[in-house]
Amino acid sequence: MRFSAADYKEAVDDYERALKLDPDLLRANIGLAATLSDGVVFGWSADPRGNMLRAEKLADEALVAESGNAIAHLVKALVYQSLIITKLRTSPQPQGEAGIAEADTAIGLDQNLATAHAISGYWRLFLRRAGEGFSGLETAMTLSPHDPVRPIWEFQICHLHSHLAQWEQAIEHCRLAAQGPPWLWFIYADIIASNARLRRDAEAKAALADLLKRKPDMTAQAYVAAAATYSDNAVFTEQIAHGRGHAQGRTAGGRSQDELIFCRPPSCKFGHSFYICSHGHVGYMWITRRPRCTEADAFFPLFGDKPLTKTDPGKSIEIL
Repeated sequence: MRFSAADYKEAVDDYERALKLDPDLLRANIGLAATLSDGVVFGWSADPRGNMLRAEKLADEALVAESGNAIAHLVKALVYQSLIITKLRTSPQPQGEAGIAEADTAIGLDQNLATAHAISGYWRLFLRRAGEGFSGLETAMTLSPHDPVRPIWEFQICHLHSHLAQWEQAIEHCRLAAQGPPWLWFIYADIIASNARLRRDAEAKAALADLLKRKPDMTAQAYVAAAATYSDNAVFTEQIAHGRGHAQGRTAGGRSQDELIFCRPPSCKFGHSFYICSHGHVGYMWITRRPRCTEADAFFPLFGDKPLTKTDPGKSIEIL
């Protein structure tokens, strides 16, 4: 399946037709489960919870039929991500960890399964272990260098670097990701924050314009809400929830506090809540209700709830 909403619908229809011809066709069951899960993850599904339940049922049936099927274990990993996003149920075992375990099982059965390596690596970010994520994604790109999801893998490497405050590397990989489908709007948030940290105002402003061109309805609160859907790690979600509280919209001076804007002190005015702020050589993105960006204030930065200061100039630490 290529990655767009239209291709998603076409793939679902194709698998449905195959299953009408042969309801026991395991490849079609697995393929449909994977496609329905992708629809939930990428926001293409009209019925996320219903599709997630069906994907889970199909994946479980495939594993019963062939417990040693690597693709079935991979699809079960995708189902766990759908479960996290839909918040349909809670589990004693964190579902993010269970998804990584399924991806690792798939790798054990088939070392050449590129997507399983990518999932096993990137999903560690949502467990606050971003530094462990690179090897899986690099292996995936080595195994499948021309994969249609290569731009997504490039973004994921970019995002790992962002969480580790490695701004130059983040920009490098997000620029590669930006060569992919135009709906990959979230790439530009990392480009904005990374350029701001590097004091590249023009580049940060241009990236913000690119983001809003692709996602004109995006707001600070919506961005934080989207970030909260991908993890069930208690610490990760608690930090995101803290930022979401700061992003509650009010209006002042005719502008929505939830509006995405770019400014630097002292030009940040009350009513602007999505800030890119810089103090000397330090720049980073905050969601705040304060009328000014000041170093003394404790704000919520884009990638966590630990503000950086002049004494902590973006060294390689995991912010969230």
